[in-house]
Amino acid sequence: MKINGYEIAAGAKLAGADLPGADLSDARLAYADLTEADLTEANLSGASLHSATLTGAKLSMANLNKADLDSVNFARADLTKANLTSSKLVYANLKGADLTDADLTDADLTSADLDSADLTDADLTGAKLSMATLRDAHLIKANLKGANLRFASMKGAGLEGAILRGADLTGADLTRADLTGADLDGAKLHKTTMPDGSINKP
Repeated sequence: MKINGYEIAAGAKLAGADLPGADLSDARLAYADLTEADLTEANLSGASLHSATLTGAKLSMANLNKADLDSVNFARADLTKANLTSSKLVYANLKGADLTDADLTDADLTSADLDSADLTDADLTGAKLSMATLRDAHLIKANLKGANLRFASMKGAGLEGAILRGADLTGADLTRADLTGADLDGAKLHKTTMPDGSINKP
């Protein structure tokens, strides 16, 4: 399949590709190189990008609903206002990515690397983040209602005004995290390392 003159296929070399608004729904792009590609407002719903490289890619307002993004490298990518609902991001690298206002409802981010990522105002309702790393991540006013954060590392994370109602933080590390104004009503804090370094044992 060709779009805008680019061959769309698994393992394709698409670094720097210009594909804004492209319809790539259900595309098979596993292991593809999309480094710094422009996919602004592209439709990637249901697409398979397993182990693809999207370092520094532009994906603002892109639709990645139910996409297979396991082990994808999104380091420093722009995913502002992207739709990542029910997407699979297991072991994904989102280090330093901009996910401001992104919708990650019910996304599977198990063991994902979100260190220093910006998730300000992001919706992570029901997301799976067990064993994920969110060190120094910005989660200001993020919605983490009912999220699974078991054993997640959130050292130094900014959680000011975040909604953590009913979230499972069992074994999570919140050392030096800022929880100013955060809503922890009903959250599970069993053996959670709190911001002051103490371990909560309810």
